[in-house]
Amino acid sequence: MKIYMKQKVFSLVDKYKLYDENQNLLFYTEGTLFSLSGMMKMYDKNKKLIFTFKHKIVTILPRVYVIDHRTNEEVIIKKNFTFFYPRLQIKTRSNSYVIDGSLLQYKFNVLKDNVKVASVKKQILSWGDTYELDIKGEYSDLILAILIGIDTIIHNDRYK
Repeated sequence: MKIYMKQKVFSLVDKYKLYDENQNLLFYTEGTLFSLSGMMKMYDKNKKLIFTFKHKIVTILPRVYVIDHRTNEEVIIKKNFTFFYPRLQIKTRSNSYVIDGSLLQYKFNVLKDNVKVASVKKQILSWGDTYELDIKGEYSDLILAILIGIDTIIHNDRYK
């Protein structure tokens, strides 16, 4: 399934909208302006809360906790220490995910048990950051939340 993720350009807080191939809104996120943990919430098109993102502020390396409100599962996205390019560690209670490709160029795959579950590529000529996501499998909502968490770790300095 192809999904397009668009980040709002001029906003004081992080805002993302996720669309299907026909430009129908599937999900949206809204950050909170005065939050010490950089909290952000993800809703479906019916305004039902699905995920909450919390950024760990007092830490050497950035970390995002993604809480799935449907299953109460917590995903931890942690940036590892490297010199040249970012490397992330993504863990849930039962699974571990690996990023294969270039995070800085936003052309990478997400692997679970060495099987590709998603691929991401940034669209070059677009207003704001727009990404094309190709997601396979049953955990598409969780993969979308992981990809938003990755974007906030890699491209946002506001949580440092």
